[in-house]
Amino acid sequence: MRRIVLSTVLSALLGSAFLAAPAMAQSDTRALYDRIDRLERDLSTMQSQMARGGGGPATVIRSPAAGGNDGSVAGNAASRLEDRINELEDANRQLTGKIEEANFKAGQLAKQLDRMQTDIDLRFKDLQEAKPQGAAAPQPPQNSVSMPTPGAVAPNGAPVLIPPKGAVVGANSADNPGPAPGPQVLGSMPAKDLKRAEAQAVTPPAAPKDAQGAYDDAYSLAQKGDYDGAERGFQAFLKQYPNHQLAGNAQYWLGDIAFSQRKDFAQAATLFGEAYKKYPKHTKAPDMLYKLGASLGQLGQKADACKAYSLLAQMHPDMPDRIKRAVAGDKQRLGCK
Repeated sequence: MRRIVLSTVLSALLGSAFLAAPAMAQSDTRALYDRIDRLERDLSTMQSQMARGGGGPATVIRSPAAGGNDGSVAGNAASRLEDRINELEDANRQLTGKIEEANFKAGQLAKQLDRMQTDIDLRFKDLQEAKPQGAAAPQPPQNSVSMPTPGAVAPNGAPVLIPPKGAVVGANSADNPGPAPGPQVLGSMPAKDLKRAEAQAVTPPAAPKDAQGAYDDAYSLAQKGDYDGAERGFQAFLKQYPNHQLAGNAQYWLGDIAFSQRKDFAQAATLFGEAYKKYPKHTKAPDMLYKLGASLGQLGQKADACKAYSLLAQMHPDMPDRIKRAVAGDKQRLGCK
């Protein structure tokens, strides 16, 4: 009886699995089909073993005391059979889930295609309604100037405008008597008109530069030796960007141009003094203070120059070696204590 029930359950599971699988789930359910076939073969083998052991369902429930170990063998076979049936049920549930998922995706795709088809139909309908029926092509005005013909050329090869049909040669546009200027050569312009047009042409303004671009332009002029242009550039930069991180560099280079190129040590001392006062913690602060002392030394103000060097040693003990060597030479020359 149990064999008949198991066979019926197995046949129902296999039938539902093979009939419900759609084409979209073939690749996902192939492994499940193989697994079900393998379980079916194992079940047939176990049934054959049970039939040889006792010949009927009674063998399954035979106790060990009834004779030998047939009862234990049959019990183990029954346990294995139940495990296989449970695996079949799990496989069937997985297969059902795959089929339902494939059906859901197919339904979603069908709905999306329906929406796209509806949208395309509406767009075609709108285009047909917007298109005018029997619209005539625009006609050119009757008094328009005709296009140059292949044979109408000037001696220099340029095309010549042909007067409109019906126009009176020798009459101007205001219908006043007198000769008309006649056909004009395309692409030509009197010299005086050309000069007037060039004089009236306005050069488009250059795109405004940012702070980095303005500083780079001024520094590039200094590198090229255009110190007048560099001074104007650094001054404009300081006026427009007084709080920028490059303002200290611009102030330093203004003083350096006055010191190294102009030899205007008074101006250099003023610029370096202002620079150090505004930017005492700048990376070029030691250079500013040294150039201030050097400018004062060039002006003969030895005491002030020595004070500047003393302040430099006090405020910037970790100054670069090049500045230390320069300060030592200047202090020895000036006789600083």
